[in-house]
Amino acid sequence: MASSSLAKTKIKGYNPLMSSLGELAKIHYHSRPADEWEADALIYALADERGLHVEQLWAKQVREEVYQVCSVPFFCYNIHLDDLVQVTIHHDNLKCVSNLVERSEQYTLRIWLNSTPLEERSRILDMIRAKIGGVWETKDSGLIAVSVRGIENATNAYQLLQNLEDEGLLSFETGWLEPYQVCCSWDKVLHALPDAIYTHPHPVWRDRINSALLIPIVAEAGERLYEQLWAAYDAQKDAFQICCVPFYVYEISLGDWLRVRETRTGGHKVDIVEVSWHITLRVWSNEHRSLIEVIDALRSLKCLCEPSEDTQVVGVSVPPEADLTTVHQLLQSKVESGVLGYEQSSGEGMGNYS
Repeated sequence: MASSSLAKTKIKGYNPLMSSLGELAKIHYHSRPADEWEADALIYALADERGLHVEQLWAKQVREEVYQVCSVPFFCYNIHLDDLVQVTIHHDNLKCVSNLVERSEQYTLRIWLNSTPLEERSRILDMIRAKIGGVWETKDSGLIAVSVRGIENATNAYQLLQNLEDEGLLSFETGWLEPYQVCCSWDKVLHALPDAIYTHPHPVWRDRINSALLIPIVAEAGERLYEQLWAAYDAQKDAFQICCVPFYVYEISLGDWLRVRETRTGGHKVDIVEVSWHITLRVWSNEHRSLIEVIDALRSLKCLCEPSEDTQVVGVSVPPEADLTTVHQLLQSKVESGVLGYEQSSGEGMGNYS
């Protein structure tokens, strides 16, 4: 459905949260997909032509290079929930939106309540939700993204929000603009993106996952590296439990509970609020057969093993019931025979044993 059939659009220019960051690109993040939308991937979309703002969206792959958007965008224009988009791979593993394949019937509106008294916010939001329904996502900063289906609902939602803005109760904008095109000039901004984002294709607690965290990795000066960790968010704890075995991030283990906050340039800074007492080891080898044999041996010792995408690195989680000394003895024997290298990246005894 073409956006030109919608009578009104309202663009604030730049979203007030999109402040200039010089030459660094900020990754704006959705920790969970929209309610009831099944996602199996994370994709990246440009929120402005300068490339200073990149939004990470949950998505579901529908065919090669084509994904269905499973987030309500906070920042991107002309990309909406349920849209089908084409992606191009950049920097080895970043799936970047390069084209709009098929427009859905969803329309995005964004609401700011920063100037609204705290005691009034719940009442106003409950009233809006009752009148327009839709799918809602909220960012900690007070930004709310709402997706409504169909042009009639979008027009009604627009008018309601305009009336509330005229009363000084909120600010809002539409997520569509003219001309109706998606910003996809990646070649101009790749220098500002992270150098790499390492992912987990085979998380050990896959059935628990409902969230993802983007954690900065300590790297060489000038490098911007991140690891995407799968997690399970618990609203009562207001915390995320790690559901994969970290490959590169130190001092975080499978099962740890974290509270997170966004960093200035994207990604998340974390505080561990509850430890699982799992110990994380990292094993690497160029000999695939030897690595498979080691994984089988580690699993027989009650360890949980997770291979990387290229299968040359394996994250190993040693649970409290396993004998860490026996695990070290096994791996040390393989190091001495020249089969592999390994290190301990969490818990007492951290260090490189290769």
